Amino acid sequence: PAARLGLTVPVAERWGLGGTVRLQRGGRGVLSRALLGLHAAYELTAPKRRGFTGRLIAGLSAGQVQLRPPQNGAEEPYIRSGFLGARLGVQVGGQWGVVAWMTSIEAHALFPDPLLGVDLSTGLRFSI
Repeated sequence: PAARLGLTVPVAERWGLGGTVRLQRGGRGVLSRALLGLHAAYELTAPKRRGFTGRLIAGLSAGQVQLRPPQNGAEEPYIRSGFLGARLGVQVGGQWGVVAWMTSIEAHALFPDPLLGVDLSTGLRFSI
């Protein structure tokens, strides 16, 4: 499991720029427990205070996602990935005033230690 916090600032009617912090359990190393990212977002729906909302997100990241496969009861080593990455995703949800319930699916490609992954998440989004 991981926790993610993001902030997107509108820069045009449907465009925004932002950043994210993804925190997870990890092993050793620089940013072994975090993935820091910058992204651009495009709103698929016109800005509104109520109803369906959706956005596309594309960005870059620095950090690692470290997987921990089962080792049949033995000490479990982590699989390292990263340190750089790219992500592409979509968020959909419902907007009620300043609060939206969002569900997102994002694909991550980490390199030079390669890892392809998909994040499915849900949570609240606040807008001003």
